[in-house]
Amino acid sequence: MPPDPFTGIPADIQAFRDGWTEITDHGHPYEVVLARDFSDDYLAQRLCGTFQNMGAKVTSSLLSLGKEVSRASILELLLGDVAIVRLEQFTTEMLVKRNFPPLVPYEYREFLYTRWYRSRFNLSNDKSFSHFMPPLSRSLDIIIMDPHRFATIQSCTGGFSQAGRTGSEDSDVWMEAGAMLRKLNELEVAIFSRSASNLLNHGNGSIVVDDELIASRASDVEQKVVSNRKAGKEGPVADCIACALSSVLLGMRLRVKNDPDNV
Repeated sequence: MPPDPFTGIPADIQAFRDGWTEITDHGHPYEVVLARDFSDDYLAQRLCGTFQNMGAKVTSSLLSLGKEVSRASILELLLGDVAIVRLEQFTTEMLVKRNFPPLVPYEYREFLYTRWYRSRFNLSNDKSFSHFMPPLSRSLDIIIMDPHRFATIQSCTGGFSQAGRTGSEDSDVWMEAGAMLRKLNELEVAIFSRSASNLLNHGNGSIVVDDELIASRASDVEQKVVSNRKAGKEGPVADCIACALSSVLLGMRLRVKNDPDNV
């Protein structure tokens, strides 16, 4: 006789010997489809709907403000005035504290645009500004910030006010347990408010929640976590919400002490 094919297989996974028990969804049998067919017939349609929803919401928001629909105006819309004003305030305070000239109108926006442009080059600041960014900028007819001023503003950019900071751990209210990262919450909300209101598909979208480790070697970071998934990495953790279809980040909040989950 041929050997028993079930020899060595645990009894718990031999359900087909006694027949299958069909699991249904409200009386309707589940349908098994190939991953390719699922992507083509289900995800592709929802993805198209998500992008159409984004376009309609952004267009409506810009027209209600009397602005033309363009790449520049869309970027201005999603940045949001509240977030920019806060960043300008916090950065100016740090510049003045370190005896640098304060920001002038629209200078921080110029810094942000230069920063995003700079991120396209996987090189040092010196090489990017001296060899690659100037010729490309001339061909595209765009203006980039002076590299020295750029580096200064970058080092002074912060997400909190300098008021009440003494620099001494004994008297600085910022060094109190549970107070440091939570003070960034106002800026966290302001940065993502426009994205959440204009880019989330409320009708047929999906969101995904995940955490992200922000690597940091700073000794005064309030809440550090050692990651088992990223060898040698430690730092604060941010809980993030993103669109599962478009991968657009819709919200982020740094996790603080005694808060295992912010979602």
